[in-house]
Amino acid sequence: MSEVQCGNKHSWGTVLYVRYRAVSTRMVAGMWWFFTLIMISSYTANLAAFLTVERMDSPIESAEDLAKQTKIKYGALRGGSTAAFFRVSRAAEIVICCTDH
Repeated sequence: MSEVQCGNKHSWGTVLYVRYRAVSTRMVAGMWWFFTLIMISSYTANLAAFLTVERMDSPIESAEDLAKQTKIKYGALRGGSTAAFFRVSRAAEIVICCTDH
């Protein structure tokens, strides 16, 4: 006995290689393997993306934080709706931001 035998007298090669005779069975098996391939590929891609992306730490939480920092440049176009909003705004935080710079 040179082949490894199962309990029911079939070789491992016969057990692992199943011959699908009906077309519907072949289609179901093909769809299952295609689905499995897509799931494994998606998992691998997501894992690679997760492990390679740097986590950004956002130090800006409010308009006051934006006004205090010097790294990010910001502003509004002269005559635009954003500049008009800040010009007529009565909120204390917004007035401080607009008058400091």
